Amino acid sequence: NTGSQLNYGQTGPMAAASVSKILTATDFLNQVELGNESLSETLEDGNTASYDLQQMITVSDDNAWDSLNDELSYDQLQDYANQLGLNSYDALGNNLSASDTATLLSQLYRGKLLNPADTWLVLSYMKVANYRSFIIPAVPSHDTVYHKVGEVDDNVNDAAIISNGRQSIVLVIYTNGNGLYN
Repeated sequence: NTGSQLNYGQTGPMAAASVSKILTATDFLNQVELGNESLSETLEDGNTASYDLQQMITVSDDNAWDSLNDELSYDQLQDYANQLGLNSYDALGNNLSASDTATLLSQLYRGKLLNPADTWLVLSYMKVANYRSFIIPAVPSHDTVYHKVGEVDDNVNDAAIISNGRQSIVLVIYTNGNGLYN
């Protein structure tokens, strides 16, 4: 709740994998709030933006992610990340530091990015997101966890907001197996 941040290990950008789907979701919903996009529009994959947004977060659907990214454009995603102060983000390479990921999740949870309804929409998807075997088992069952996992090659990441109703923390773990996925 203090906004302080502690960093351990590598501090530079790493392969974010699907963790950066949270950035796509917040950018798209921000564009909806600005009147530039609509949740009911049909995207290039034939699905509505609303459906793709839900699939992208809850089951980590890469086709939905591609459609939303194409609708926004990589230039738009890069500009949005820069506006948020996520200076490590590289839209084309999909790299992001754990620190900037923590900043993104903190801003989302504190309602700094979206209106309350859209904030809750993203959080509700993160609450039921798949790949629940990393951070979630280490958290007491009475706490609430909103998270997003990303895996690519030997990089396994999990980014979570953990709350007990009184206090909240953001925990972001990015790993690189250095060629040895296990």
